[in-house]
Amino acid sequence: MTNLTLEPLVGSGQLLERGARSEIGALRCSWLAGAVRFEERAWSCESAEMHWTSPAHLIVLTHRGRTARTRITPEGGRLHDIRDRPGTVSFVPVNLPRRAIYEQADLRYSALWIHPNAGALADAPAVENALINAQEPALASLIDSLRLDLAAGCMPDDGYVEQVGSVFLRLIAAADRTGAPRAVRDA
Repeated sequence: MTNLTLEPLVGSGQLLERGARSEIGALRCSWLAGAVRFEERAWSCESAEMHWTSPAHLIVLTHRGRTARTRITPEGGRLHDIRDRPGTVSFVPVNLPRRAIYEQADLRYSALWIHPNAGALADAPAVENALINAQEPALASLIDSLRLDLAAGCMPDDGYVEQVGSVFLRLIAAADRTGAPRAVRDA
């Protein structure tokens, strides 16, 4: 049995978890010599605190489960005090330090790390603002489609991943420019 903690595949920082539980079955793959990485995993824990920075953009889609509370503060940004829930998407730009606190987490999610200088992705628009637990249906659908293809054993080639990665970044940049709703409000 593998201990599936919250520790990201890319980046560095500190992670403190309490009550982390194990589960079998993580899906991981990479393209473009590791410049684009994908992971789907389950994660459960009573509480976790993370201070993390990544040399790649990070996009996360929550598939199932939730947190009782999620507090995320990107450096220089505002505090997001919310809950993770199915269908929400978060984006953390390259090299943006963030602090995150999770309480009562029980999730299955997909994470995609995209190095901004990888192939055709270098031409994607720059995005500097974080997107935290937002409703972005087009982005969620594309990430889930990639996950389902990988789970079925269909491994896309580097050219496909470059194009899809570029679309991901363009959708996020468009939402950033238009000031579209950035976060789901808790009821």
